Amino acid sequence: MVKKILLTAATSKEIKILRDLPADKFELDFLITGIGFEKSRTSLKGVNLKDYQAIINVGLAGGLIPEIEKSQIILPSVFYWEGHDKESAVTPSRHLFNKCDWPEIKSTRPLVTTRQVIDGRKKKETILEQFPKAGAVDMEAYLWAEAAQKKRIDFVSLKIISDDCENLDHKTIVQNTESLMKTIKKLLNKVLTKI
Repeated sequence: MVKKILLTAATSKEIKILRDLPADKFELDFLITGIGFEKSRTSLKGVNLKDYQAIINVGLAGGLIPEIEKSQIILPSVFYWEGHDKESAVTPSRHLFNKCDWPEIKSTRPLVTTRQVIDGRKKKETILEQFPKAGAVDMEAYLWAEAAQKKRIDFVSLKIISDDCENLDHKTIVQNTESLMKTIKKLLNKVLTKI
């Protein structure tokens, strides 16, 4: 049976660079979810997850702590939703990806998903107060991680840090999306050959 993998990202800019990834041993579908919680939730409702053995969520995230630096790829081990407490953590299976080597990954700290646009250091500090073990923040990954866990589908989220804990410049982030995603593509090129 051919494995089917769903690769999700919030924007067409994030997905565009990944369209020619190697998919010799499996079928790779791409889904642009839209930015934010509500658009991701709508996209999720339109997908039959039973068709897939794995979900890979990729995209940009903001660093929350000094150790998580700009342009670093993270592979979160736990996913939190800012609207819930720490007990609502999601830790989906990575069985399909266990044989993969992740040498470029420097952090597996938890990722927090929020509904709000993070437009300043103060908001990042507030999130870190609620989730002190977290390393980064985004607006979509928790929904996909939770859905994968419920459906018992393997899941990984590869996020590249677009802004560190000190700096936040949305104009620069948008301008750098393509070059940041090329870094994720290099890693996925290696990973997908081992699945």
